[in-house]
Amino acid sequence: HLREWAVEPEPSEADAGPVYFLAENAGTEPHELVVIRTDLAPDELPTVDGKVDEEAAGLQLIGEIEGLAAGSEASGVFALRAGAYVLVCNIVEVEEGENESHYEQGMYASFTVV
Repeated sequence: HLREWAVEPEPSEADAGPVYFLAENAGTEPHELVVIRTDLAPDELPTVDGKVDEEAAGLQLIGEIEGLAAGSEASGVFALRAGAYVLVCNIVEVEEGENESHYEQGMYASFTVV
């Protein structure tokens, strides 16, 4: 589930191989689900202007489900190897002249593949 300001995977672990994600936007704003393989802590990913730098050293962008309007859902299947992953919403919006980073608001979660 995606909502302001959380990513809540259920379950938070999967077996290696093709992993099916059904992303449901239970929030009131648009969100996305980005799958990143990394050993970094979920709240310590490198950012540029509030956005996770998906090409930074130590991060491997696996895939994403983009453009989820409020109340909608979409799915994707990603081939995942055993290891540590972080699921994030990497949207940055301008609100009243300030960048509003969904990641920096807490939209991230650990995900483990065994």
